[in-house]
Amino acid sequence: MDQNTLTLDLRSYSAETDSHQHDYHQLVLPVSGQLDMTVGHRSGLVSSQQAAVVAAGEDHGFYGSPDNCFVVADIPDRLAPELERLPAFITLNPALNQYVCFLYQQLQQQQTTVSSQRQMLLLLIQLLHEQCGEKTNIER
Repeated sequence: MDQNTLTLDLRSYSAETDSHQHDYHQLVLPVSGQLDMTVGHRSGLVSSQQAAVVAAGEDHGFYGSPDNCFVVADIPDRLAPELERLPAFITLNPALNQYVCFLYQQLQQQQTTVSSQRQMLLLLIQLLHEQCGEKTNIER
């Protein structure tokens, strides 16, 4: 992944257990179905009201339910290093859930530009930090 490139897309995961790590942060946001995840030494379920935050370099494993869909953001560490401070699993408040629905609809239409995806993702990061009571220092 390019150190300046943010990606935001829709992904589905198989029912086979997989485990790996990568050099960028990842946000996994629920749309449908569920994803059993282990992030570092913490386990949780990404489904309807809960998202996962995977810090760069952190081992994580997952197992998807049938017919699942997630909004997934890949974020270079240098663009949002404070994501490491967020908990591995975050309960989404109703406003964040609505924003995830908005992201899903925008990505489904496949008409978003790289610039608009970047802005949508920066807002998402800010909202997650605010919900967790954290200050953000995102490179704009």
